[in-house]
Amino acid sequence: MAEIVHGRETPVIVSHEPHVSSFTSKLSQLYQATLSAGDDAAAYWADVAVHSKSPLAGLANIPGVLATVWTHDSMTDLQKGYRASTQAGVQSTQYWADVSIKSKSPLAPLACIPGAFAALWTPETAPSTALTLGSAMYTFGGLPAKLTHFTTEAGAAGIASDGAVLASRGAFAGIPRLGGLFGPGVYMARLGPPLNLFIRAAARIPIVLETPAGTARIIPYLVYIRWGTAPLLVP
Repeated sequence: MAEIVHGRETPVIVSHEPHVSSFTSKLSQLYQATLSAGDDAAAYWADVAVHSKSPLAGLANIPGVLATVWTHDSMTDLQKGYRASTQAGVQSTQYWADVSIKSKSPLAPLACIPGAFAALWTPETAPSTALTLGSAMYTFGGLPAKLTHFTTEAGAAGIASDGAVLASRGAFAGIPRLGGLFGPGVYMARLGPPLNLFIRAAARIPIVLETPAGTARIIPYLVYIRWGTAPLLVP
């Protein structure tokens, strides 16, 4: 029954929590069931590709690869990459904010541009950004095991000496204070020069790296980045 407060009838509030709880529980069960189905499908097609005597057995790798996109392992890797990348986004946002405020360069206000992009991928903003730009699987899922960092001869000597790849902060030609085109970080690619025009002409030395955690795919084959200002240690 509704109550009368100050001469007005207050609406009766109906709680839907039990229904919401039931719905989310069923949704979670469905999610886990689909991952289990992906596990089973990936294992099945792997067995077919290895053990079948059919001349077409090799084709089993095609549905097998598709099945591995939706397994418990792939989702775990995606979650780890997501967490690492959003923390890197926080570092990048703070870095560009400091540059825009503290730098005495007349170009310092332009640091707000990469800072705005970095701010789109923090723990607070990443969900909305992901919904806007598309599936996070594009960015963090199915990355190659190895990527190549292209550098100059001097840069290669520094990497060999320090055992680390320094994060790029000066990819804009002639405006070194602006940083990389997609924010500060270690840039990598699968395709090098001369076809990859995102790589500076002087950066001709390839350094093959194990794909680091938190790496994001910006443009397939051309631009991958591990955001942040921390160096990337190499063995």
